[in-house]
Amino acid sequence: MNTISSPAAPLEGAAAPPVASTDLNVFLAYENLAAALRAAESLAVLSRKDPDGLVVKLSPWSFATLAESQWRSQAAAHVARAHLLVIAACSAAPKLSVTIEAWLRSCLAQPREERLGVAALFHHSGGSDDANSPRLRCVQRIAQEAGCAFFAPGVRDDLANLV
Repeated sequence: MNTISSPAAPLEGAAAPPVASTDLNVFLAYENLAAALRAAESLAVLSRKDPDGLVVKLSPWSFATLAESQWRSQAAAHVARAHLLVIAACSAAPKLSVTIEAWLRSCLAQPREERLGVAALFHHSGGSDDANSPRLRCVQRIAQEAGCAFFAPGVRDDLANLV
């Protein structure tokens, strides 16, 4: 059975739930609801395509929440347990905010037991960001500097190879 589940809203001091071996634990950092829904649909498609019954465990966090200092350590704990970190935005803004860029650098600098994949899903009214998008290149550079696999539509579409 292929499913996507999302835990209840994070509680301060709560530990990230354990991950079963058939789970894909995904941390979703999203700009707005439209970006979150588009990313969740992309993950649902990935889940449906997996013949082994992949279960996507989604941990969604808004950019606004990640910008608040009291949530950053808990968010980092969730990222530490993730297999995939998705950055999703639906605005035409050419760059990520300085706060989100710094948060991403900080999270990816933390030691990990397993390799983390980072996916950038950037859309706007004119379509998806192309490979020369400043915000896409920024996330790609940060991910690669941290030794993470990087995925984005039109750049590297093989998310299934991460599983």
